[in-house]
Amino acid sequence: ILSDYQVPHYFRNDLFGLISEERRPPYRWFLVGPERSGTTVHIDPLATAAWNTLIVGQKRWVLFPPHVPKNIAKGKHFVARGEDDEAVHYFMTILPRIKQKAKDIGNRGVFKDFACYEFTQEA
Repeated sequence: ILSDYQVPHYFRNDLFGLISEERRPPYRWFLVGPERSGTTVHIDPLATAAWNTLIVGQKRWVLFPPHVPKNIAKGKHFVARGEDDEAVHYFMTILPRIKQKAKDIGNRGVFKDFACYEFTQEA
């Protein structure tokens, strides 16, 4: 598969390319998941940045600016008893609760300058 794919032009500068393969952190991932699968809100391992592509399907994203507190972005305080924070539940239930709370509170406290950016990536 690796020989069938090229790194997009915008991502060709790779600072980890300056070190040996043995010292380089894991950086190639091939993930397969069923419909409605995903991950919880996270920062990529070792504070690296990743680029993603899809072969089939769609991927839903939400991005938070750096000033949004991690506990708000993760939404742990918005998970009701007996609920989980699986990706599908996060997008269907938790994220709407976060956005509603931000709207209700207004531009104050931990929700000062709150923003999130949602989009869907298509194959």
